[in-house]
Amino acid sequence: MYRTNGGVRGSWAIRQYRMRVRPMLMNFNIASFDRANT
Repeated sequence: MYRTNGGVRGSWAIRQYRMRVRPMLMNFNIASFDRANT
């Protein structure tokens, strides 16, 4: 699918972005969930 270095770099950047953002979103969801329970 990716023939150019830009495409590969873009997919890698997206992958890194997801790996960084996903834990933050998970923590945020857990925090809001705990807040709702208390």
